Amino acid sequence: MPATQKTTITAAEIASLEKKFKAAVQQEISTRRFTLSNKQTAKTLSLRAAVTELQPGNPALFGAGYLPYVGTAITASKVATGSKGGAGNAIIQAEILDSVTRERFYAIIDEQTGTLLNVRSGMTRWGHVELAFRQWSKTIREAISK
Repeated sequence: MPATQKTTITAAEIASLEKKFKAAVQQEISTRRFTLSNKQTAKTLSLRAAVTELQPGNPALFGAGYLPYVGTAITASKVATGSKGGAGNAIIQAEILDSVTRERFYAIIDEQTGTLLNVRSGMTRWGHVELAFRQWSKTIREAISK
């Protein structure tokens, strides 16, 4: 990773990402007329989620991947070294439990890495991570809709 790439994550960034993940879940859940609640009843489920790894994107490196010869070199480098080529990455662990019995209803451990198809998201430091939040929120909503 180039020396100019900021690799540390600040407390403010973590707080902002936490709010964005909660907002993504709230928005996705509300599309099916579910509501989020702090109360445990026989008609509620508990969601526990943890983002266990965050890797910010590098928009400059990601954008360079679209240049014909540079893109080929970056792709070869990604294959050889296992790097993400400027794409952001995140890993989540989440489970949905019956609020009363604490029986597991659904669980997921997943990793999302941005791709060159996610052009718009790749042009910001946290765009791919925020896209992952939206995808995981949809997956969670689909799980509780069954």
